[in-house]
Amino acid sequence: MITVSGKIVLKGYTANPILVRFDTTDGQLFETATENSTYSINLPNLMDYTVSVEWADSAGNSRWTDAGIANVQAGPRITDQVLDLYAISTITPNQN
Repeated sequence: MITVSGKIVLKGYTANPILVRFDTTDGQLFETATENSTYSINLPNLMDYTVSVEWADSAGNSRWTDAGIANVQAGPRITDQVLDLYAISTITPNQN
């Protein structure tokens, strides 16, 4: 296992990231909550992950968006990897 952590670069309106999900090609799923647009999670090493971010706005609307593919490949004696995520919120502001 390796600790993967980083920040989520915000590219949305007023929505904030609340969860980060890492999915493997063999069906494993790992999730962690965010705090102040950062996250930290223990993941199996030497795997590729499809990464998604869940966003929520102040009205309680939420939506998952794709944040790309993460390649976790830490060498011997490496216990941490930094992975900043660049995700775009697709929640649009209420136009009332």
